[in-house]
Amino acid sequence: MSYRIGAYVIDRRTSELGLVMNYEGPHLRLRPPRGGIDWDCPPSAARLATEAERHEAGIAANGTERTLTRGDHA
Repeated sequence: MSYRIGAYVIDRRTSELGLVMNYEGPHLRLRPPRGGIDWDCPPSAARLATEAERHEAGIAANGTERTLTRGDHA
C-alpha cells in the first residue's frame, strides 16, 4: 500500500506513530508528530493510524496538533 505525504501511520515494528514526510527509495520517511528524529519504515510495516491513536498523540481531526489544556493527555 502507498501512503500520501502528510498521513499519520503506525510503524508496526515499533508501534510508533509517524507523519509521512517523504519517500526514501522504497521506504517511507516518518517523523514523530511533535518533531524529532526521522526514521525509515518499509510500507509493508506501516498501517494508517486510527482516529483514536491520532487523538491520543495530540493530533486534531484535521491533522494539526491540538493545544493541550489542563486535564488533557497527549
